[in-house]
Amino acid sequence: MIDAFELKRKGYYKQAIELFYKMLAKENDNIEILSELGNIYYLLKNYDRAIHYTIKALEIDNTHINSLNNAREIYTAKKNYTEASKYANKIYVLTQTQEDLYEFIKLLNIQEKYNEATGFADFINSTSVAKEIAYSYYKLKKYNEAIDILTKINEDENDKQYLDLLCKIYFKTNQITQAKEVLKKLDKTTTKDSQTLNYIGLAKLEELEFDYAIDYFKEAVTLEPKNSEYNFNLGQAYFLKGWLEEAKKYFINAICLDSTNNHYKYSLAYALYREGDYKNALTHLNNDLLECKVLKMLIKYQMGDLATAKSELEKLYKENPDNETIVFALSQIYFGLEMNKLALEMINKAIELNPKSFDYKSFMCKLMIKMGKFEEVKPLIEDLNKTYTNYYDAKVIQAEYYNNIKDFEMLFETAQELIDLDLNQYEGYYYNALALLEKNDINFAIESLKKAITLDVNNASLYVKMAEIYQTIGQYDNAFAYIKEASDIDTSAKNKELYMQIASILRKKGIN
Repeated sequence: MIDAFELKRKGYYKQAIELFYKMLAKENDNIEILSELGNIYYLLKNYDRAIHYTIKALEIDNTHINSLNNAREIYTAKKNYTEASKYANKIYVLTQTQEDLYEFIKLLNIQEKYNEATGFADFINSTSVAKEIAYSYYKLKKYNEAIDILTKINEDENDKQYLDLLCKIYFKTNQITQAKEVLKKLDKTTTKDSQTLNYIGLAKLEELEFDYAIDYFKEAVTLEPKNSEYNFNLGQAYFLKGWLEEAKKYFINAICLDSTNNHYKYSLAYALYREGDYKNALTHLNNDLLECKVLKMLIKYQMGDLATAKSELEKLYKENPDNETIVFALSQIYFGLEMNKLALEMINKAIELNPKSFDYKSFMCKLMIKMGKFEEVKPLIEDLNKTYTNYYDAKVIQAEYYNNIKDFEMLFETAQELIDLDLNQYEGYYYNALALLEKNDINFAIESLKKAITLDVNNASLYVKMAEIYQTIGQYDNAFAYIKEASDIDTSAKNKELYMQIASILRKKGIN
């Protein structure tokens, strides 16, 4: 017997089996030999032979702990959890240990027998059992009971299972502050739970840490690619970072996974609207949603139907005076129509309705810059950049401010910061070009503006600026090529006027 056990311990299973068979030939009802044979065959993943010898041992003594353990492990490996839990229950009845209770409850949870599992709540005397029963309560949506158990145990702060579960429950019960505290600890660990990764991504999104948010949402999508919510959240992170192509990709994924979700469709439509693809944006808008009606009016405005957009939004505003989406949209319409006082009134109201909105505060700054209120807007821009440190869009507003007050040294510095923050956005190169122009560095200004155009090929204002530069230095052929491109993108009167002006110069040059 000693030699056989030693061979087994060293991993020489086949040799051990031969010795056990020889012993079994002499004692065919020896329970220890039968149990050992069952265990070795289990280790060799020969589950049919393993259960054969294990059952033979239990027929001799149905309370033999080693054989019961064998049966539980074999049936668990075979994913026959019903049989595995029967043996786990027998073991716990005999031993009454927390370790065996944990194994039993774990098998109940695998089978989604959560009510049965919570029946053992009064027998908790270890963290492992506490976590399993807390999980059962969580799955039953009895969050208070789950939190009550988890907060009473002293657990290692690096225990991912404990932190994952606690984080989920805090989010489910809207205890956001507590959830964020847990997320700080989880952030230091490597969690592989898709739902927790999604929660961490949402927290990073709220803190405007878009790169981190994208990383966490990506991991969540990798673990659960058919989850529409995770795909949508990844799209949102890309959208807020300004990467519209990636945003559209994941919005479309979310829609394919849940075609009934109109909010997903609206988000895709809004991304298309931001790109200037108004026709396709309209195809994704549902008339029943108020936010869709508002976006339709913004699209009408962009497509030149100013009167309809203004009157319809004003009508919606009368019906919904405290709807921040309508108020903000109306402020944008007034801004575009040069009705600056009304725009200022509306954006102030939008900020009153949602004082935390970056979009509203940033729009307020843009409006005040346009109105020439430079002294008043300066502290607002400084506060915006202090609150949203190294946030790309906040830096863009700062650059626009320096451009308007003609502080080109600071404009150049801010442009470099924008390029450092994101090489794939056009604004840094655009403002860099403006600053270089003031330094009379024409060639580098043109190259910088060309780079900006490659990053936003449908932005008519970039082509207009390039046409103006070429016109200034007398390169009318190049100027005409760029203003023609701008006019094809944006048929506004201003672009047509410059187009006709440069065309006239070219005709005169041809005549001369």
